[in-house]
Amino acid sequence: MILIGGGDSADVYQIGHGRVLKLFKDNEYFIREYEACKYMGDMTSFAPQVFNKVCVDNKDGYEMQELIGELFVDVIDDSDELEYYAELMGQSHKMLHSWDSRSLALPHLKERLRIYIIQLSHISDDIKKWGVSIIDGLEDGRSLLHGDYMPYNLMYLDDKLTAMDWSDAMLGPKEADIARTLYFIIDPNDYEDAKYTLNSNKFIEAYLSGYYGNEIPVSVIHRWLIINAIIELDRFLALRVSNKFTQRLDDFIHNNLKEMGSDYLFE
Repeated sequence: MILIGGGDSADVYQIGHGRVLKLFKDNEYFIREYEACKYMGDMTSFAPQVFNKVCVDNKDGYEMQELIGELFVDVIDDSDELEYYAELMGQSHKMLHSWDSRSLALPHLKERLRIYIIQLSHISDDIKKWGVSIIDGLEDGRSLLHGDYMPYNLMYLDDKLTAMDWSDAMLGPKEADIARTLYFIIDPNDYEDAKYTLNSNKFIEAYLSGYYGNEIPVSVIHRWLIINAIIELDRFLALRVSNKFTQRLDDFIHNNLKEMGSDYLFE
């Protein structure tokens, strides 16, 4: 086995015959990820094929199709064409959302989020109720959502992108998926040295142009960004993280609670 990549939760090894092996450091999310990723690989052309489960050195994992190409975050970091690749990412995300999802048996994002927000432990009841009311006021949608459509989860080859890690796949409004992407581009705690993070406003503008052209539903995306801010601020508070960005999230939430649209996470 040859180690070819890794992260906080798992390492990926090349094992030959067009396959790689993903071994989990913590088995807590293994079954959920395996089942979700295998389902997406079987049912769509957007995800790599997932094969059998394995256990190596007391670590659970699974074999999956080896994707040929480069990790998209590395392509961006090694290039001076930031806006070109941001537009490509927007166009590719739009293609994903255009997939015919009628045959997919996946959970619905809005139903999950209503429950999830109410159960947050570090956010006030008023904010949680407000968050649920925002969700209830947004369209249901039935687009295929990736849940973490970011350059570190994308493989690049010949101007085409293939998404990895479908463990958060759901159905719902495409703007929710877009807002999730925008949030992680903005968040300096997530790949803080990446070129897209250091040039987040420029990257976001080009990404949205690639997805929408000039007709960007800013108010809808803004509401979904509020939901992301509530969820992520609760996570930071649980971890006892306090910095300029967490304060920015708190201000963003409370300013919009007073007057919707009064504050923005990005220009």
